[in-house]
Order: sequence, then C-alpha cells, then structure tokens
Amino acid sequence: MMIRYSFWRLGGLTVRAACILFAACMSAPSFAQQAIVGAETLEEARSFIADGESAAARDLLMPWAQAGSIDAQFELGRLYTSDSPLKDDLLARRWLRRAGLQDHIEALMLLGASYYDEDHDYILRQSFRAYKQAADLGHPPAMYQAGSLMRHGDGTARDIEGGLELLRAGAEAGDVDAMFDLAVFAGKGDYGPVNVQQAVDLYRKAADAGYPKAINLSLIHI
Repeated sequence: MMIRYSFWRLGGLTVRAACILFAACMSAPSFAQQAIVGAETLEEARSFIADGESAAARDLLMPWAQAGSIDAQFELGRLYTSDSPLKDDLLARRWLRRAGLQDHIEALMLLGASYYDEDHDYILRQSFRAYKQAADLGHPPAMYQAGSLMRHGDGTARDIEGGLELLRAGAEAGDVDAMFDLAVFAGKGDYGPVNVQQAVDLYRKAADAGYPKAINLSLIHI
C-alpha cells in the first residue's frame, strides 16, 4: 500500500518525493528481471510532473526505464518532450525510440511528431519510419500520417497510390483526417475523376465522427 507523506521540503524535494524515490531505488528491478512498472508508480510520476517536480519524476522512472519497462520509457520520453526544465529533444527521442522498438504506439506517434516539423530529409525519414511502424500495427492516425508523407514523398520515396491506400485504410478504420482528405480529393478530382457523391459520403462520415471542418461541407447536395 502506498503511504501518503506530507509535503514538507527536504533538500529541494518534498518528503513525499524523497520517500518514494528511496522506495523506488529499493524496489527497482535488476536488468535480469522483466521490468513491468506498476500503475501506482506511473501515477506517482505523473503526480510529480503535475506538481512541477519533473526531476523527481525522472528519478522515479529512470531505473525502470533502464531496466526495460516500456511504460517507463514512454513516460520518460514524454517528460523530456514537455515544456519542463528537463526538456531535451535528444533524450526524448532516445527513450521514445526504445519504447517504439517494443511497439508502443503512443511512443511511435510522439516520436514521429517530434521529427515532423524539421525540414530535413534524414529527419523526415525518422518521422516516416515511426509513423509507418505504428501504421503497420493498425493505428488509424498513423496510417493517415504515413500515407500523407508517402503521397508527398517526404521522408520516403514518393508513392501516390501507396499513400492513398494508407489513407483509405485509415479512413476505413475511423481516422477523420483521412476521411476529410479523401473527400477533398474526390470532390476536386485529384488522383482521378471527380466523384461528388463519394466526397459527400466521406464528408458526412467525418462529420458524424465529430470532425468540425466536415460538418458544413457534409450538407452539400442533401
């Protein structure tokens, strides 16, 4: 059972933080053990972050992440991407990549996004690789992101049909961005003949899923 400590300050940490970090050091797994961090530990780390104690969260998560805990690796990567005093893009990508190697979809999506805004071919390749891995794991938003990059030839060889195929798969799986883009293409005749009915159907489908940009457009030709 987790003991709740008072919030007195001790050497820059609250007593609660110091006590939990001591417990973490005593209970952290060896590298020979399978590292599965408990939900209680993750909640404590998130509580530290919410309280502005990002260093305490890092110290709590680090031994678990180093021992191979996929959840601790993801939380540590997310911590380094946040606007905290610990923000560090290189460390964020290192830990997100390690979680991604274990097929952690949220880590792959955050990793892809961390590279996406940098206009450099090598960087975009890393973004595409992360999104494509998540897409191959069946994640609809990743299908949209990977398909869009493929369609434009960003981070990978340009493959319009392959990109559209990923967008269609994402739309079928419920991704509203993919639905909306495909509706635009159908309505304008991009990549094929104009198909107004298909465009309207896709706009309506996206609108029904709550996509704001599609709501007014879904009323076309009712």
